[in-house]
Amino acid sequence: MKVELEKDFFREIPSEFTVDGVDVQFKKRYPNQFTKNDLPAIVVYFVEEAIDSYIYFNKLRSITNESTDYLTFEDGKYVYELEFKGKEILKVEKLIKADEYDTVGDYWEPVDDDSYFLNDDGHIEFQEDEESVLDDGREFRVNYEHQKIKVNLGGEFLDRIQVDVVTSNRKHDYDDSQEFVNGIMLKKEATRRLMKEFRFGFQHPDLVVREVSEATDLSDIEGEDYHYRNSFDVEVAYHETYTRTYDSIEEIDEDILEFDINLEEVVE
Repeated sequence: MKVELEKDFFREIPSEFTVDGVDVQFKKRYPNQFTKNDLPAIVVYFVEEAIDSYIYFNKLRSITNESTDYLTFEDGKYVYELEFKGKEILKVEKLIKADEYDTVGDYWEPVDDDSYFLNDDGHIEFQEDEESVLDDGREFRVNYEHQKIKVNLGGEFLDRIQVDVVTSNRKHDYDDSQEFVNGIMLKKEATRRLMKEFRFGFQHPDLVVREVSEATDLSDIEGEDYHYRNSFDVEVAYHETYTRTYDSIEEIDEDILEFDINLEEVVE
């Protein structure tokens, strides 16, 4: 999801909980910010982003670009594949070396446009009777127009976000009153409240919580401290539009087409 939405999600996570009459303020952290001195903490991991939920087709737009390909003649070869499927050949030039005609430098000489044509595959093809043009090993360049197709798409995407609740038994982790709060109880209560909030209370105009997993206990000993940790996943859905560019309708068909539609008719 976009950075702005990630920040919104992070900001909307509750961070204050009451256990046994004690108000406990949690620190919210990303993994690269979290240290053992941050307890109690809620650590947020964006584990997997932009999972396709569904994609829909919006619009296609045709754009004509111009390119120049540098190729080399080969004896007996008449068809040369261009980098992009050609729409129109603008000009063809062959390289004349200075030592051939004792000129000051190399130069490009135009090739008669009757010598070649654009075939049905979008490649340049030379007439077989133009042997004088096709000097073996001579470099030539083709300036041509080709079509690119911009496809506007939209869809729903999913991000999987891991939320960890980390606590300990140390008094000074919680508040200035130095009251003792059991780390296990705090972990359980904070996890319960967070999961309830994600399932029933989370509201955002551009984010929807699709699923909240069950919590997994990952508690362990770190140094002399026992850190209590619960971990659960939140699946969040959001909508985005985007554009892809293709060289041909065939590429679109292979990559994304899931629509019963004649692309030739809708390309602008």
